Amino acid sequence: MFSNLHTHTTRCRHAFGTEREYIEAAIAQGIRVLGFSDHAPMLFPEGYYSKRVRMLPEEMDVYVSTLQALRDEYKNEIRILIGLELEYYPELFDRTLKFLSGYPLDYLILGQHYLDNEYEAPNHTMLGFSERKYLQRYVDQCIAGMEAGCFTFLAHPDCFLFKGADRDYEEEMERLCRRAVELDVPLEINMYGVIKGGHYPNDRFWEIASRVGNTVLIGLDAHRTEMLSNLEARAAAYAMAERHGLVPIDLPEIRVPFKTLSV
Repeated sequence: MFSNLHTHTTRCRHAFGTEREYIEAAIAQGIRVLGFSDHAPMLFPEGYYSKRVRMLPEEMDVYVSTLQALRDEYKNEIRILIGLELEYYPELFDRTLKFLSGYPLDYLILGQHYLDNEYEAPNHTMLGFSERKYLQRYVDQCIAGMEAGCFTFLAHPDCFLFKGADRDYEEEMERLCRRAVELDVPLEINMYGVIKGGHYPNDRFWEIASRVGNTVLIGLDAHRTEMLSNLEARAAAYAMAERHGLVPIDLPEIRVPFKTLSV
């Protein structure tokens, strides 16, 4: 693995390690491109605070300036990209995107952890739903986010914990995979999920992706610096891809995040 575009920092309040520590660990592992994609701040209604989930808007200046300085410092050893992992919340997306467009970001990752908008009904995708309508809402939001045209890839597309009928899962996830192909958005096999030993990445999703013909990549989703040197988890992620005849790309095409934004 010579690149990783899915890296978090302490600023999201549930990851560990400084930016410099991640860079040093990446260099030690021979990683040539390291992208930082901490959980993006959202412009929530006044009074709502999503603790232990993401940065606050007022932390963006330091996030970007810190990475700019380190990018210059390490320019002869590694390529550093500055990005964010962002939810697609229909009611908040446009104004959040306009806020983020004020920063020199290289890319955005779509990472859908909640249904709807999080603050009115905190429906986390990993709670475990049995009714198809909830899975359908997840797929709808992922598709709408991909259609926005500003995301480089879709992170952990199989993170939705669905306990309903297999047929419902097959049909909805095939709909997601087919739209990703049409929009040329790669899907991520998430190594953090491998390390946690949870319900994702899972074979039934990647069997669908293989059948549809999706482009895939391995994302570390690094929340600790030692994840960059976890060769066992890395091998397991590549083995999952191989089981389904998928060949992960090393570095996806970096989409300019704000080119379609009308301001």
